[in-house]
Amino acid sequence: MSTINGGSDERSGLLARSTDRLRESVLLKLAVGGVCLIAAATLLQVFVVDPSNPGLVGVWTALLPIWGVGLIVAGLGAYLFVMWRQYRGTE
Repeated sequence: MSTINGGSDERSGLLARSTDRLRESVLLKLAVGGVCLIAAATLLQVFVVDPSNPGLVGVWTALLPIWGVGLIVAGLGAYLFVMWRQYRGTE
């Protein structure tokens, strides 16, 4: 039946598996938190910071992306390490 509806069952299955992994994994949530920090810094930079006088908000717009990248690297790195160890343990 997947040929009738254009294979949408496979896509929805992949989406369901991806969202299940995100709901169950603290490490992936950590990486998503990093993405949110980068987005927050971008929004601050675009809408709040005055280019002539950035002040304290300018410091936050510089620090938030650094923390965000750190969270992304830590979350995805640890998640991939755990997945690699589980895969390696099943052989």
